[in-house]
Formats: sequence, structure tokens, C-alpha cells
Amino acid sequence: MNNKIRWLRVSYWAGTIVDAYAAFRWTFPDIFSGPSADIGYNLGMKWGVALMVGWTVLLIWADRKPFERKDILLLTVCPVIVGLMITSVATFNAGFLGTIQDLTLNLSIMTILIVFMTFSYLKARER
Repeated sequence: MNNKIRWLRVSYWAGTIVDAYAAFRWTFPDIFSGPSADIGYNLGMKWGVALMVGWTVLLIWADRKPFERKDILLLTVCPVIVGLMITSVATFNAGFLGTIQDLTLNLSIMTILIVFMTFSYLKARER
């Protein structure tokens, strides 16, 4: 397999796995963090699930033609991942995210995805 395409595919699937896991956690928040009394927060998470599942499917679709759809990686990095990073900080500051370790883990995973996807995109653009 072409090295450029391999990098793209690994990036698509890394994003797919992280998105699918997030969608699962957001669908069943009580399993992971206990019952939340904030109905508004839970409702917001349910809205986010639909978007996360949609982006998961989009990354799988991009993997079907990895080189032709490489621009999906840029859209995944910004606004999606950058937006999720901002949202993570805001939800932590509002007291919904939990501990500083939870925030650090979320931001670390998203930073790794940003670096990996940006590298894969730039590698695919090389001549």
C-alpha cells in the first residue's frame, strides 16, 4: 500500500475510533460518570451524539477514497477537534467534566489527533 494512503487511512480510523467511543460515552453518561442531575447538560450531550456519529460515518466514507477525500482531515482538525477542545475547557470550567486529569486526557488525545491528521494530510500533498 502506498505510504501516503496508509497515513491517511490510519488517521481516518484513529478519528473514527475516538469519535465512536465518545458517542458511546455520551449516549450512556451514567455508565461512565454516574447519574447527572443536570438535565440541560445531558440533553446537550445527546445532541452531540448525533453529530459525533455523523462525523464517525464521514471518516469511514473518507477512508473509501483516502487520497481524493484527504481534505476531510483538515475539516476534522478545524473546526471539529479545535471546537471540541474549546468545549472541553468550557465544560471543565463549568464543573461538568470532572477532574483536571479528565481534561488533560481529553486535550492530550485531541492534540495527538490534530498532529497525526495534519501530518497525514501534508504527507499526502507531497509530490
